[in-house]
Amino acid sequence: MSSSADSIRSGGEVKRFYPLLLDVSGRRCVVVGGGHVGTRKVRPLIEAEADVVAISPDVSETLEKWAKEGRLEWLQRTFVPTDLDGAYLVFGATNDAAVNRDVAEAAEKNGILFNNAMGPDGSDFHVPSTVRRGGLTLTVSTGGGSPAYARLVRERLEDTFGPEHAEVVALFEDLRARVMERFPDNAARRRAFWKELVSWEMVDWVRDGNEKAIEERVTQCLSS
Repeated sequence: MSSSADSIRSGGEVKRFYPLLLDVSGRRCVVVGGGHVGTRKVRPLIEAEADVVAISPDVSETLEKWAKEGRLEWLQRTFVPTDLDGAYLVFGATNDAAVNRDVAEAAEKNGILFNNAMGPDGSDFHVPSTVRRGGLTLTVSTGGGSPAYARLVRERLEDTFGPEHAEVVALFEDLRARVMERFPDNAARRRAFWKELVSWEMVDWVRDGNEKAIEERVTQCLSS
C-alpha cells in the first residue's frame, strides 16, 4: 500500500454521521450568505418546500429573482441572532469566517442544527450530493471530506440510474394497496411477495415498456 494511503488511514478516525432524510416542508430554514454557495444551499430547500430565509446585504441574481417570485424571503442586511427565532435548520454560507462562527454560536445556543457551508468543520450535519428519480432518492456523502469526490460519484449514479427508476418506484407504490388487499393479515406473506417481485429484471421490463411481462410476474407473485 502506498505511503499516501497509509497517511490517510493513520490520520485519525473517520467521523461517522447518521444518515437520514428530513421533511422540511413549511419549516423555517435560514441561509446566511447570498453568493454562489448560498444559492446552492437554497435551491434544494425550495424544492423541498421549506420556508426559506436568505440573509445577506447582497445576493446572487438567482436568489434575487426567487425573492421577487415569492419563493423565499430575503432579509437585505447582515445577520443578527434573532434571525434564528423559530428556525429548523441554518446554513452559514458567507465568505467571512467570523460571521459563520457567529451564526454557529447562535444556532448552538438555540438548539438549531447548523451547517458550515464553507468547509467541513463545525457542522452538525452535511448535505449529501443527491440524485432524484421520482420517488427514488440516492445520496452520496464524504462527510465534508471531499465534495468533489461526492460529486464524481453522484455523476456516475446519474448515468447508471435513468428515468425508468422513477416509473419503478411509482409501480411498486401503486402495488402496495393491491398487496395489502391480497394479504391483509399476513405480514410475512407480504414480505415474501416483495422479495420475489423486486428485481433488476423488473427494472428492465419497466424501461422497455414490457407491461405484459410485468403483469404476469405480479400475478405469479400474488398467487404463489
